[in-house]
Amino acid sequence: MLKVRKLTREELEKLPPLSAACLCGDETVLRMERSGFSLGYVPLEKAAWRTFPAAFSAPLAELPERLGASVYGAYLDQRFCGLAVIHQEESGWGEILDLRVDASCRRQGVATALLASCEGFATRRGLSGLRVTVSDQNPVMCQFLEASGFRVEGVDRMLYSRLPEERSKPLALRACALFCYKMTERG
Repeated sequence: MLKVRKLTREELEKLPPLSAACLCGDETVLRMERSGFSLGYVPLEKAAWRTFPAAFSAPLAELPERLGASVYGAYLDQRFCGLAVIHQEESGWGEILDLRVDASCRRQGVATALLASCEGFATRRGLSGLRVTVSDQNPVMCQFLEASGFRVEGVDRMLYSRLPEERSKPLALRACALFCYKMTERG
């Protein structure tokens, strides 16, 4: 049985690591249309494992105090299998800093349940909605966010440029940051 709950600092200090990799079979294609941005997907010749580290450098247990963040943990049959980190931005959005599910537990509704906890966070605080920054190199997350009602509303080609693995690529192949939003009923 799947359960999601807010984690305490003590629990955060003891969490086992989750896989930071996912198997990608598509490449994300960003299109500019009259109504805004849209995403398309082109199959890769061969699926590849890609790693996406957490967006924050501070230890997970320090985030609630540093950022006023909430960390939700997902447990599948009492085994820790996923987490979501969210905080309230000054602009009135709930920013999801990380949403991660262990590779062995994917496609079982864990990310959807974690996202529902984040939506509850935004609703309880009267926020406009949720915001997520995702790499266009992570088509699995892009597809999940689209299916969950998020829309790409902005792009930043420079955000990841400081990373050594991006600097070694030609300009046209470097990762872009996609800013995805989902409005709440109130927003």
